[in-house]
Amino acid sequence: KAMAIFSIGYMYDEGESVDEDDREAVKWYLKAANKGEKYSQYHLGVLLEDGSDSVDADPAKSIYWLTKSADAGYDGAQKHLGYNYANAINVERDDKKAVHYYKLAVEQDNSEAQNNLGTMYHNGYGVKTDYAEAMRLYTLAYDQGNELAASNIGLLYENGDGVKKDYKKAAEMYSEAVEMGDATSYENLASLYETGGFGLKKDIRKAKEFRKKYADEVNEAAAEAVEAAAEAAE
Repeated sequence: KAMAIFSIGYMYDEGESVDEDDREAVKWYLKAANKGEKYSQYHLGVLLEDGSDSVDADPAKSIYWLTKSADAGYDGAQKHLGYNYANAINVERDDKKAVHYYKLAVEQDNSEAQNNLGTMYHNGYGVKTDYAEAMRLYTLAYDQGNELAASNIGLLYENGDGVKKDYKKAAEMYSEAVEMGDATSYENLASLYETGGFGLKKDIRKAKEFRKKYADEVNEAAAEAVEAAAEAAE
């Protein structure tokens, strides 16, 4: 029964077969959440995190419901809550709690959590710096198609963190990340080709080409954001 109630909330949340209505979504999510339904707890937490035109943000309740969902075993909530603790979103920054929740999600093969936990080991946040563990986690996420993990593997090779510094291998991984949808890696590629060395031939033409592609992606994203804002204001 709780799952059926969640489904009604989700329909209002996403505008599936009904007009999108966040207030109605919250009402139905709350009913199911109070019955212990973890997906409703998660979506309720997400809606209350930033609020909307019809729903007021409630940071404390958002964290409460996200925690309920995470503790009930939903990997999406575990990853989300880990990110909140790592970035001080509606909570005090707590890297150890971030690692805790990321690890729970990683146990369920959540690729975003794999990548994010990799960054914790890469930078020594909440854990001792461990480049080998960062590479292992990034590789798990990359194998699941996570573009940020591909870029982060490139960063390990670019900096020589736990591996031999190798700009050619870094460029290969940044190129993979671009193909997977990470536009920021164009900028990384541009920097590598401007410098050259460590197995990669310096190529200013390529560097300019990648930098232009990055600028084009940024401009396109900005235009889309302006258009979306205009539509929301209508």
